[in-house]
This record gives sequence, structure tokens and C-alpha cells, in this order.
Amino acid sequence: MLNIFLVLSQTMRLILAYPLGVLGITLLALLATVASLGVLTGAMAVGLAKVFLLLAREGRWQPQELWGKTNRNSLYAGWASIGMLVGYMVLLLAADKYYASFTEEVGFLAGLLLGLVWFYPFVLMADAGLGWRQALAKNWRLIRKGGVLAHVLLAALLEAIQLLPTDKVNVVVQLMVLVLLFAIPAVAQCVAYASLTREPAKEVS
Repeated sequence: MLNIFLVLSQTMRLILAYPLGVLGITLLALLATVASLGVLTGAMAVGLAKVFLLLAREGRWQPQELWGKTNRNSLYAGWASIGMLVGYMVLLLAADKYYASFTEEVGFLAGLLLGLVWFYPFVLMADAGLGWRQALAKNWRLIRKGGVLAHVLLAALLEAIQLLPTDKVNVVVQLMVLVLLFAIPAVAQCVAYASLTREPAKEVS
């Protein structure tokens, strides 16, 4: 069963152990994603998962693992995640138009579902090179293995972190906070994955 407290405490411990490294590698991944107009979304997500998984599982800091993950499999996974994100944004627009008083609630629930769908796939791909469809299927197996409620609560907490206001600080600090808010869920997913698996992803039943 997934222990949410241990996942979050281990996540913060790892980030505090390599604060500049975590922020730097996350910023590089985000910049590469934006510069490629989203084309490299999957490749950067898999690379970032590889870096953070090695840190969570073996305590090794290997930032070079961010690169070299560009292949058809990772690209398709990234594009699929972007497609779902677009659907999420369309849902928000529809909710704002027809159910304005519930827009925030609808957005949070839809974001929570999206977060659960993509909780482990990029980590699974990074761990054993699984195909993205296979990784999506095994994602749900891992969620059931660790407890659906525990994952829902963890995903909700990670989504709530993303909603923290950042408009009260200067631009430089705001950028650092935004990168950190992106890094925390990425590290937490790898920590949770490492706590549930001792064998390579292809051995997970």
C-alpha cells in the first residue's frame, strides 16, 4: 500500500538534497518542450522520469539521462498527453460557459483524472522502455496495487500544489517557484513508483 506521508517526505528530502540540480534539470526539460512547440513533450518527460527515478531508487544523480529519449514511442506518448490536455482545456471552457459556478470544481476533478491517467506511464517508459499504450495499461495496475484511494489523495495533493498563487513575487522568483511546482509532482511520481516496485517495470504484475 502506498504511504502518502513517506512519498511526500522522501520527495522533499531528495529535492532539498539537490535543489539546484532538480530545478535546473526541470527547467531544461521545460525549455526544450516549449522550444520544440510541444513536439518533445514525451521525450523530455521520459528523460526527466529517468533522472528522478535513479535518484529515488538508487540515490544517484545522473542529469545526462535527460537526453537521448527521443524516439517514436516517447513522441507518441507526449502527443497523446497533449491531446488529453487540450480536451481538459476544452472541458474547462465548456464548464465556464454552461456551469460557471462550478468551473473550479469541474476543472479540479478533470485535472485529477488526467493526473491519475499519466501518474506512472512516463516513469514506466523510463524504467523499462515500455510502449506508451502498455505503460498506460500498467499505470492502472500499479495504482490498484498501491491503493486507488491513496493515489487519488496523493494526486489531489499534487494538483493542489500546482494551484498555489505565484503572482505576489517578482518574475525571477515566480519562475523558480513555477519550475519547483512542476518538479515536485515529477519527483513524487518516481518516489511512489520506486516504493511500489523492486523489479523492472516489465516484471510488474
